[in-house]
Parts: sequence; C-alpha cells; structure tokens
Amino acid sequence: MRKPVHRRPEAIWDLIGHSGFIGQTDPAAAEDFLDHVDSTFTQLADMPGVGGIWLIDPRRKTEIRWMSIRKFKKYLIFYVETDKTVEVVRVLHASQNINTILSSSLS
Repeated sequence: MRKPVHRRPEAIWDLIGHSGFIGQTDPAAAEDFLDHVDSTFTQLADMPGVGGIWLIDPRRKTEIRWMSIRKFKKYLIFYVETDKTVEVVRVLHASQNINTILSSSLS
C-alpha cells in the first residue's frame, strides 16, 4: 500500500542546502540530485520498509530508517514510517555528524 511522504521542515532545508551546494559548481547536477531525491521518495512511498535501520541509541523507541539516494550515495534520507505515512526527518551527507543531528531532530 502506497503511503504519502511528508517532509519535515528540517528535511526541506537540508535539500535546499545540498542542492545549492551541488549547484554552485554544476547546476545540472543539482537538478539531477533533486530528480533522484523525488524518485527515492516515490520508492519509499511504495515500499517504506526497504531502507535499513539506523541505530542511534538502542533505548530510543522511535525506529529511524535510512536510504541512500541513487547516484548520490553519500546523501542519506532518514525517515520514520507510521501507520499512514512516511515522514522524512532529515536528508544528510555522510560526512555530517549524523547521530548528533538525528538525536536533536528526534527529541
């Protein structure tokens, strides 16, 4: 069953920042990045369980999942699946301090 994908404001800002960074040197690549983000969101809507589980803290009750963006493998989409939706929490580059960022995003 297809679930709607909702993006938290932080995830939207992440996408704006990443596409802007990529676009500084290659505007076409920034557009390609956003196209691949959209296709990944479509895949998550169709199969939310496809992503792996990201372990931040085993005591945390919220299970956060992740999936890389095809062709842009160092960019990771972090999301939570609910009964009715897929909620994109953040979109981060692998070089970022992911656990710290996610911990504050899920607080």
